[in-house]
Amino acid sequence: MSRNSVEQDSVKNKNSFGIYGINRITSAGALIAITSDDRFSVIEAVEDSVIDFTNDVAKGVLSGSSWAIPKGGRIYGYFHGISVTSGAVVAYYTE
Repeated sequence: MSRNSVEQDSVKNKNSFGIYGINRITSAGALIAITSDDRFSVIEAVEDSVIDFTNDVAKGVLSGSSWAIPKGGRIYGYFHGISVTSGAVVAYYTE
């Protein structure tokens, strides 16, 4: 296994365990203010939620509007600009 693979696995593990931190976001706003530099790897719904987001990736879904996530559901990406229309989510920070 190359060093690069080990480093990538380390980042994946840190993301999955929330090592970079988490933020709870509700329709009333984020628990901690989100800046334009913040990036998130996972958005997990703690209740049925509807969100808007921007996904900073080369391919796939680049933005979502009125995106429904059921309670316990997760979406993965490189997100920023998350807003919650209804419900509540936990967003996992990443590098």
